[in-house]
Amino acid sequence: MGQPRSERGLGIALVAAAAIAWSTAPFFTRLLPFDAWTILGSAFAKCLPCMRSLAARWWSGR
Repeated sequence: MGQPRSERGLGIALVAAAAIAWSTAPFFTRLLPFDAWTILGSAFAKCLPCMRSLAARWWSGR
């Protein structure tokens, strides 16, 4: 409640932009020529090396 007016307005604008982006995502997903499993599989495949790297760092820190 003690935030400056500009920070509060920025927060409202960011939340509104995120809501619009979230609600229009299915529209853009339908434009892709791939099925859902291909999209999810490629997203997981791109995240897997990062997750493995983070896990290795976490385990080596113990």
